[in-house]
Amino acid sequence: MKDSIAALIHQLQNKETILPQKKVAAGFDGFIDAIVRIIKTKDDAQQPSFFSSTGELGNYITAKAGSSFGLELEPLQEKIGGNMPITAKALYNVGVQVNCIGALGYPSIHPLFKELVDNCRCYSLAEPGTATALEFDDGKIILSQMKQLNHLQWKAIKEIIGIETLISIYETSDVYALLNWSELAAATGIWKGLLEDVLPHCTGEGKTAFFDLCDCSTRADNDVYEMLSLLQQFSKYCNVVLSLNKNESRRIYEVLYHEPWNGYIEDIGTPIQAKLQITTLILHTAAFSIGYTTASAYKATTFFIEQPALLTGAGDNFNAGFMAATLYGLSLAECLVFANATASLYMQKGFSATLQEITAFLTDQIN
Repeated sequence: MKDSIAALIHQLQNKETILPQKKVAAGFDGFIDAIVRIIKTKDDAQQPSFFSSTGELGNYITAKAGSSFGLELEPLQEKIGGNMPITAKALYNVGVQVNCIGALGYPSIHPLFKELVDNCRCYSLAEPGTATALEFDDGKIILSQMKQLNHLQWKAIKEIIGIETLISIYETSDVYALLNWSELAAATGIWKGLLEDVLPHCTGEGKTAFFDLCDCSTRADNDVYEMLSLLQQFSKYCNVVLSLNKNESRRIYEVLYHEPWNGYIEDIGTPIQAKLQITTLILHTAAFSIGYTTASAYKATTFFIEQPALLTGAGDNFNAGFMAATLYGLSLAECLVFANATASLYMQKGFSATLQEITAFLTDQIN
């Protein structure tokens, strides 16, 4: 592992000029996040202790079944949210040019997204949704209010941005980041619009469509199946990468095979990839990440952070790290290591890292 990290560091140090020449088109959500912890107890000095895990909270709620009770939230911060804005921030922090298409405020962009506007080219279509992220040591629960995002249609995107501008954005981009299908009610229609109206006009080889679906638990089986069929159609125009966490991978397997997955989670990617036959399937968990191609698989252990400063957005930073590593031209195994480092450093510090900080983090792992 140390030898592979050392080789990766050497590559990063010799390719520093590559990322500023690359572009990503990212869409289509946007949220304002409130990060909170749930108070379990408070002492006389009003110093709170928090529920440490989702299981602990679940047991507490179950014990109070049939009665009314209250929970107090301790606010930690308010920040930009949504898969697109968080992923975009992580990408521009490592030097990538990003075109952001999403819900950042309309007709005026919300002041909270000023940093995004200052560092990316932003095309805003609607008011952002809001999300309250309940954070625990072992995970998070996100409570979302979609607002105008529930009504964002491809027709409106074409009218607000213009079809010629959309074609130009995707024509000049190296990666298409299509994020948060699960929460966007019109996401399937937006994907169809890209396939029908935009991508046939985009030339050039070596482009990548990167997909992060988010939690599909509330979406009907036929909707998920239609989405997967559309995802495969992007293969006509570019390489296709699908990134799944543990929960999402179980849902996709269930739809593809009409039964629950009962095996080890690290094995679930093989049957999913056998059905999808896309360029790369990624499974990322707290302990490891695995990349599956049609011919092989690579596994990389994560850099465990015992007491994370922030969890909300870790998956987005993993995805941004993987996309950046892909733009570098790194191997699949190296992409996984770089993505793991990007996510772990975000959890450790509570903000997206620069390329220099990620390189220093990797150096620390072998010293």
